[in-house]
Amino acid sequence: MISRSAAVAMLRRLASSDVTVIAFGQLLQQALMVITGIAVARMLGSADYGLINIVRNIFTALAILAPIGLDLALLKYMGRASDDTAGAERLVARLRLVVLAINLPVALIGGLGLGRLLMAHIYVYPKFDLMLLVTLLALPVSADLSILGAYYRARGRPGAYALMSSYVQPIARLVLVAAAFWLSPTALAIITINTLQILISAAFVWTHFTLWRRADRNAPTTPLQSAPLRSDWAAVRMVLADSSWMALNLFVYGMMRFVDVLVLGAFAPAKEVGAYAALSTIAQLVQVWPFSASQTLGPNISRHYHAGDVASIRRELNEYIQFAAIVAGYVFAGVAAFGTQLNFVFGKSFVFGPVIALLLPLGWLLSATLAPVGFCLSMTGRHRAELAILTAGGGILLLTCYLFTPLWGSVGAASSVCLTFALINITRFYYVSRTLGFTPGRLLDIFPPIAAAAFAYGAKALVGLMLEPSLLSLLLGCGLYSMAFAALAYLLVMRGDGREAFRRLMFRAS
Repeated sequence: MISRSAAVAMLRRLASSDVTVIAFGQLLQQALMVITGIAVARMLGSADYGLINIVRNIFTALAILAPIGLDLALLKYMGRASDDTAGAERLVARLRLVVLAINLPVALIGGLGLGRLLMAHIYVYPKFDLMLLVTLLALPVSADLSILGAYYRARGRPGAYALMSSYVQPIARLVLVAAAFWLSPTALAIITINTLQILISAAFVWTHFTLWRRADRNAPTTPLQSAPLRSDWAAVRMVLADSSWMALNLFVYGMMRFVDVLVLGAFAPAKEVGAYAALSTIAQLVQVWPFSASQTLGPNISRHYHAGDVASIRRELNEYIQFAAIVAGYVFAGVAAFGTQLNFVFGKSFVFGPVIALLLPLGWLLSATLAPVGFCLSMTGRHRAELAILTAGGGILLLTCYLFTPLWGSVGAASSVCLTFALINITRFYYVSRTLGFTPGRLLDIFPPIAAAAFAYGAKALVGLMLEPSLLSLLLGCGLYSMAFAALAYLLVMRGDGREAFRRLMFRAS
């Protein structure tokens, strides 16, 4: 028998290794996503790249809804019954049947019927219906993986699941894209790769899950293993009761990432959509580090709130906003200034306008630095207010996209994103200041992004005086800008208590 102290130590080592595996997996996924995205863009050109992104964003919208929130509800349920392994396995089996019964018809109807309707009236592109069908074939599999992923996390094996998803999928995509480059450099081939990478990952997960269940059956059984079937379906109904609000919350949050591309695709040529989607992909890198740094912010705010320590909530938020403004501000200014020259990276068929290059990263800067203020609502019993703000924001984004995009094209779509993120976070700030009695952040926090923009545009202009626009001038300009801003960031971080606060935040991000 393993002693309690040894078991606790083993769990701590496992948790530590899982965090490392997950963090590196996210980094690998982001890096390979950018690399394969650039490779596909150069291989196909902006028009086909735009078509691929429209189809992919339709899949993303459906994939968020596909598990109907059952994955998150399962985590909540298993947290209350963590010792009932056999009951959890039976519950997972039934939830997998539920999502399969829902998503298989959605995939077939969407691919065979909706695809033709969309191609005839909205997305008038060649082979759009076939591409949508091939893409949606992965929908039931994606939903199944969401349920299994929740089960792995609830059973304390998030690292194992990350290896089979965050590692396998991007690596499989990289290999398949390289093969497509030589064998079949077409949009349909890339669409097929998007489906294959999910199927390959699923094959790993299904195999491991089967072996894991077999090992559980060989272990000593729990008294609950012989529970009647009716109790299992009662558990399913309990999980379903919690899932709808969670699914809606996820969908509203997720739609902020894809609604602009889908609306733009209905009004603009595929070539314009391709350039917009490429720049949007780069602009979203603004939030990579802030997203990692905010992972423990929610639980910390919840703990401080229930302890009645509002001052600590304010300190946590102020530290986060201070350093998020520095890191996200650096990426924002780099994309804003040098985004117009990304055609040297993506290919000559891509054209990036200066207004879009400014608006898209500005919107994501607002989200990266200010969105975690929402934890002051969702983690303090005001989750309905947070959902209401997000839902209203989603409605505003959809409405403004349909109003602005026909008038101004991709500039209108980018304006909608920026305006919506600004309104959502202004509303959050107002609500938090009214309920908790303080306004997060400091006026000084707007300085790093402004200084970064001055450095970036200055570096671009200085290099432009010496060299014609090219990949070399782009790299030199980015290097000069990075060195200048690094010096400023060092001064901002190392003064006063900034060093210790930054160390705490870096520990969270890791």
